[in-house]
Amino acid sequence: MVDPSELCPTDPLWDEFHAKFFELPADPQADWQLLLGM
Repeated sequence: MVDPSELCPTDPLWDEFHAKFFELPADPQADWQLLLGM
């Protein structure tokens, strides 16, 4: 794994990191159908 503190701010790896889309897990508190079924 790459330690971010070892990368300089101009490293091209940062561009690759910021270009990725990170999908967050579903929020069960925002899912009303799931809450109503409990």
